[in-house]
Amino acid sequence: MALETSAEHGHPCIKVANHCPKQFNRDRLARKAEGHNVQIGVTIGLPVSKDLSSDDPEGVNAGNGHLAAHAKIFIELKSAEPRRATNARASR
Repeated sequence: MALETSAEHGHPCIKVANHCPKQFNRDRLARKAEGHNVQIGVTIGLPVSKDLSSDDPEGVNAGNGHLAAHAKIFIELKSAEPRRATNARASR
């Protein structure tokens, strides 16, 4: 995985693309990054079918929905920022 390779080469941060926000397991990724002492930045990429500048209203609506799902994840991440991934597991 890129995270392990980044850690092996001494890179302190890695960017990951989050194309499927509903399948994005932030707790698993946080635990893995923490274990390798690597920080993660998440980027958003929109596929052609969700192009906000498209003439196709369905594509624009799909893109807006995609961005809204990402925004929700980032808001959750920001509100969870002070807790550590290990504490999140213990509180379940």
